[in-house]
Amino acid sequence: ASTPSDGNPATSVASDITLVFNQDVKVGSGSMTIKDSAGTIVQTVLMSDIAKVQVLGNRVSVNPGNDLNHSSGYSVQFTSDAIKTLDDYAWSGIQNTTDLDFTTGRVFHAQTRRGNTNTNGLGTSSSPWQSLGYATTQVLPGDTIYVSITDTSGSVLTSSTQVTVGYDIISNVTADSPIVIKPNPNS
Repeated sequence: ASTPSDGNPATSVASDITLVFNQDVKVGSGSMTIKDSAGTIVQTVLMSDIAKVQVLGNRVSVNPGNDLNHSSGYSVQFTSDAIKTLDDYAWSGIQNTTDLDFTTGRVFHAQTRRGNTNTNGLGTSSSPWQSLGYATTQVLPGDTIYVSITDTSGSVLTSSTQVTVGYDIISNVTADSPIVIKPNPNS
């Protein structure tokens, strides 16, 4: 099993690639590669990169490091030496572009003004939604919301400023297509 699942039409641009095996495993010496729909390699992760690869029993999660492009098709390949059983038997890997392919969802932008009723903004980077609560009512499973932390006037706060706000997060998601809310990588 995998997350995202093969053929998933709504994968967050910030999703990890997770594989679940029928027995405990460990990383090998190989790599994982993500290709776009044209077959161009967009990211390669060495399985030995402990900052990006986590193994917990029979589950292997790989954080690609950089978010993928929105509304785009991708495929994932693993070399045959990427993952091994605890007895050192190598998994055959994924060598083609059809066994684990998916499409990413949309990307929106929001600020952290209090409440769910501030509907100002368009959800774009130049005109973000003013309320994170409102933003969660506008997105679909597989979408990603980049958040800029702001004060009540809309000024972006520094990382040293603490913000305490309450939101009602409203969403209709699945385990395979969550809505991901994360700091804006460009703030």
